[in-house]
Amino acid sequence: RAAGYTIVHRIPVFLTCAVPLLYLGVADFPFAFEPLFTKVIGHNIRDVYRFPKRPDGLEFSESWWLGRWEDPIQNIVFILVPIGIVWSLVNAARDRERKANLVGLATGVGLVVLSVFLTATFGLFF
Repeated sequence: RAAGYTIVHRIPVFLTCAVPLLYLGVADFPFAFEPLFTKVIGHNIRDVYRFPKRPDGLEFSESWWLGRWEDPIQNIVFILVPIGIVWSLVNAARDRERKANLVGLATGVGLVVLSVFLTATFGLFF
């Protein structure tokens, strides 16, 4: 077996196990390096970011960190984890690194179930 195939078969484990942990680490970068981010973006990360006015006239705003940093990163994670779950299922069904892919599948499904449970119990912003 070539080494490249083994790595490709383990990518779903990375997507379901490591990507959420990377998200937890990267999401707080602006707070950890606040002077650097303030200098790079030209304003404080706690400043209010105003979204463009919608066609119906509604305007809303939130902090720069939440609107321009955390939301896009969160959306990427919400896309990659389900891709990893499906990919793990396909790899496990085809007997490619079955144990690793079953761990990735269980972790991904567990994270989705936990997320749904917490959202249902405490609401969207828990």
